[in-house]
Parts: sequence; C-alpha cells; structure tokens
Amino acid sequence: MKKILYVDCCIRGDESRTRRLAARLVDGLGGRPGLNVETVKLMECNLTPLNAGEVELRNRLVSEGCFEDPFFGATRQFASADIIIIAAPFWDFSFPSLLRVYLERMCVSQMTFHYNEKGETVGDCRASRMIYVTTRGGYTGVMPSGYPNLAVEYLKAFCQMLGIARFDSVEAEGLDIYGNDPEEILKTAQRQADRLLAEL
Repeated sequence: MKKILYVDCCIRGDESRTRRLAARLVDGLGGRPGLNVETVKLMECNLTPLNAGEVELRNRLVSEGCFEDPFFGATRQFASADIIIIAAPFWDFSFPSLLRVYLERMCVSQMTFHYNEKGETVGDCRASRMIYVTTRGGYTGVMPSGYPNLAVEYLKAFCQMLGIARFDSVEAEGLDIYGNDPEEILKTAQRQADRLLAEL
C-alpha cells in the first residue's frame, strides 16, 4: 500500500484558504484503494527549533545507529512516504517558521540522506514526488509590486538533497487584491490540483 504524507501547516485552521485548496488533493487521494493518507498537523506537534542539547542527542543517536529511537519518529514517517503533500500559506517571502522547524528535523544523515565519498549529499527518501500547496493575498515577483517566492526555491533544493525526484506546486495568488474574484482564483488552482490528481 502506498503512503501519502500530508503535512498541514495551515496556521488559521479551518479558515485557511490553503487548507481548502489542499483538500482537493488530499480528499481526492483518500478514497482511492491502495493508498493510505497520513496527516500531520504541525500546529498540534509542539515543535521547537533544535537546541544545542537536541543537536547533541541527534548526533549521538546517529553515531550509534539508533534510528528507531522516538526522537526520530517524525523523520521515519517522512522518509517512508511515497508521496508528500505540504500545505502552508505564503508568509514573509516563504512559509510559516513552523514548517521550517519541521523540515529541519527531517534532515538526518543516514536516514533521509547520506554523504558519498566526494562529500556530496545523496538522498535516501522513499518519496518520488512532493506537492506544495500554498495561497497568498498578493503576488510574487519583483518588489515593490510583488514579493520573492523563496518557499518554492527552498523546497526544490530540499527535495534535491533528500532524493525526491519531482516537485510540483499548486498556488493561488492575488486573493486579497481589490477587484479580484478570490473564489474564481481558488477554482482555477483547484483545477490545477485536479490535473495533478490525474497523474497520481
């Protein structure tokens, strides 16, 4: 059975337009035979940035090969997923810091990547693709009329490091611009999600 990991970083909960857009993918996959969708709601995970003590613990566990330790529970879940869906709104050029904290904990040598003889990173994740779902009130582009979309570039590099071959994004923007029809914008993005669903 294939495992779909849905990482929900929609801070506003049920009011989130990003969660609504992501539901198009998650609900579409949830009813398919042979697929199991696991949801991680980051807002409920009590995540904190790695501190010095946790870095020391992580390094010791890695050096001792203790990859079944509870400390790596979320990392094991991530590494074993076949498809990863991440939903997060556009905040301050990228995404909420909570997602960054989560992704930081997914980068564990000998679990999600390793180094070859040249010192290069080689990805070890099982996932063949990641889909990033996001919404924003304004537009990305060149400031001051638009904002850099650092989230997509970050996640592309993240996928490359961890061996996730394909990265796609489903994005709805301009939702809060006067004169725009946010419902129509969301419907357009949902149609993009439908096209991705047809490939999965």
